[in-house]
Amino acid sequence: MDEGLNCWRHPMDRKDFTSMLKPMAVGIGVSIIMILIAASVLFA
Repeated sequence: MDEGLNCWRHPMDRKDFTSMLKPMAVGIGVSIIMILIAASVLFA
């Protein structure tokens, strides 16, 4: 938790920001796909 807060305190380059956002976006996308698959299995 502290590490994440320290990241935001320091000024970040745009390259660092995008490189940090990409894995987050991938993780969110994967979790959404898994939720959709689980929902289709449950409600089918």
